[in-house]
Amino acid sequence: MVKRIYNKNSFNSGELSPKLYGRQDIDSYKSGLAKATNAVIKSYGAITRRNGFKYISSVKTSTDTIRLLKFQFSTTNALVIEAGNTYFRFYKDGAVVGAPYEVTTPYTNSDLSELTYAQFGNTLYLAHPSYAPRKLTRNTDTDWTLEELFLDPPPTVETGFEPATTITPASTTGLGITFTAGSSVFIAGDVGRQIKNLTGNGIATIVSQAGTTAVCDIIQDFPSTSSIASGDWKLDTSPQAELDPSASIAGSILNIVAEDLDSTGALATFRSTDVGRYIIINNGVIKITNFTSSSNVDGVILKSLVDTTASTIWSLEDEAWSSTRGYPRAVAIFESRLWFAGTTEQPLTLWGSEVDIYNGFGIGSNDLDAIDVTLSSSVANRINWLVGTRELIIGSIGSEL
Repeated sequence: MVKRIYNKNSFNSGELSPKLYGRQDIDSYKSGLAKATNAVIKSYGAITRRNGFKYISSVKTSTDTIRLLKFQFSTTNALVIEAGNTYFRFYKDGAVVGAPYEVTTPYTNSDLSELTYAQFGNTLYLAHPSYAPRKLTRNTDTDWTLEELFLDPPPTVETGFEPATTITPASTTGLGITFTAGSSVFIAGDVGRQIKNLTGNGIATIVSQAGTTAVCDIIQDFPSTSSIASGDWKLDTSPQAELDPSASIAGSILNIVAEDLDSTGALATFRSTDVGRYIIINNGVIKITNFTSSSNVDGVILKSLVDTTASTIWSLEDEAWSSTRGYPRAVAIFESRLWFAGTTEQPLTLWGSEVDIYNGFGIGSNDLDAIDVTLSSSVANRINWLVGTRELIIGSIGSEL
């Protein structure tokens, strides 16, 4: 076979796939090459050797895994962060910062690959699925603070209530079916809620109750009339009552009275275990701080209510991020909001902070309120990363969403 030699004056097509070898009919073949190792191809065609690296310093422990994180305040003020086993070290202008200066972190070697971050000014927001979100703040080059992100209010989710007892249906299907609990767990505010089997099929709407029993209309058949164990069923949604808040301004301590839906009298709505939970009402957020009775609780307003009007439209919720529900694995800054996404319990949910309030996650109907949205996807791949550019780009295990 005759060997043909071609002169090449440009390499700006870069490396060619072996599938293109011999394809002289393609213009890119004439400016491509088979391999370019440690090389930089210029846009005008020339190829040069890639610059080498300058040795600055050894990492703290050379046998450990480390990551280098980018921290750029401006084009003339940037640092590199050495993220290692439970520490951060810093480099600037080709030198180690301090002797070296070090910040203690909770992130071990095995955590570093899942650590994500987003920067705003002198603050780096950090996310990891095993740890509460944190922020790293530069006060000076040799004075950094790492702390948990204080959430005021935190993201919340309506989880229902899981009584610590069994429940037994008298029938697997039908209307007016009696469900018997192992103890007196039902209260008047549970009428209208649903009993939900967490281990299989079975949903029933409560139409009346008497402490240990609830008469229900079954809307999804139960598998059997056997007892359902504690932890395998719950009361879904929130209690049904009208709440009358006594204040509306953030920071206020208030009393909340629960009445029946006709506002004719007090209604058993709350349980002592509701202390620490959150009431979402009138476009505001209240944290319950004290249980006085089943119809009366105290709380502190974390996000202002639009008014003190009594309302039947409210929900009783828990913090969305916790050691049991998981923490977000992705973080980004986009359109003046701090975004998080992808917990264990809510793998396809995104949370956007209130506008210009990066620690406020109180949802509401106003444009400046926080956002809580769960994506619809044919494949339930969890959200792994976020990038805020002209659009908020969302990446899952399998694809961009």
